[in-house]
Amino acid sequence: MKAKSKVLMGCILISISLLACGLDPPGSFIQTPEPGWKIIEIRDGLVYDQMWQITVDTLSSKYDIEVMDKDGGYIRTGYIYTYMLKEGKITDRYRSRITIKFDKGDKGVKICKVRAEANFLTGDGWVQGYDSILLDNVYNDLQGKLGRVVR
Repeated sequence: MKAKSKVLMGCILISISLLACGLDPPGSFIQTPEPGWKIIEIRDGLVYDQMWQITVDTLSSKYDIEVMDKDGGYIRTGYIYTYMLKEGKITDRYRSRITIKFDKGDKGVKICKVRAEANFLTGDGWVQGYDSILLDNVYNDLQGKLGRVVR
């Protein structure tokens, strides 16, 4: 009985090791304990209702919005599981989501902050970080619609 238990335990440990090592995060995953924000300086002439609607329309065209608080200036999408394995299968071991925060100052909203939090599942749990490609894509989409022109 003991020999069978040892063999079974060995098989289980090997299987777990293969699962934990079988998937690397995408190259766009940057491990960090606190994902940072990219800042968009709002162009002149936009009022808050316009900024809000542009942002909601832009995000909702590609992502499911999970949390929206217009008064607080906060939007967060649900997690996106879009990392494709080489075999063409989507994995649930990598996830990302987008957060938008409008900073309201004395003279109205002048800044929109964007971040793309990402997590990668290992044998020890979720590793925190951000997805640099997703962050750049969302930032560029919003910068082109909300941001000041850089000269």
